[in-house]
Amino acid sequence: MNHNIRKSLAVAFCALTATLAICLGILAWSEPSATPPGGNVAAPINTGSTQQTKAGPLGIKLNDLGYWISQVGQSLAFFNSDSSGNPKDARMVIGQDGNVGIGTAEPAKKLEVAGAFQADQFCLGGACCSKWEDCF
Repeated sequence: MNHNIRKSLAVAFCALTATLAICLGILAWSEPSATPPGGNVAAPINTGSTQQTKAGPLGIKLNDLGYWISQVGQSLAFFNSDSSGNPKDARMVIGQDGNVGIGTAEPAKKLEVAGAFQADQFCLGGACCSKWEDCF
């Protein structure tokens, strides 16, 4: 009987030691604070309300269409994807000076559009009109 008690105590001691080691391992863990050495795994973008930053372009895939947000010089640029899913031509650019370019990478005015555009009204100062001829 003495042999059975020793065996039971040894099993109980091993189970208690293993449980304690697992608990200490869980309590001692802390999440990484930096990208792994060598940059072999990119830091994730997390959900939540905390402000986050990301170096490099941000890709967004909707169905089979891909879109990218990236920095071009000192401007924020919006791209669509090529057939391989890589950023292609910049479709819209917002400069540090607040200038917005559609179809142009370096807008010189508050709004610069390269190509045709359509609008229901055109306004100069306080005068708005539906036809170009009506404005003058």
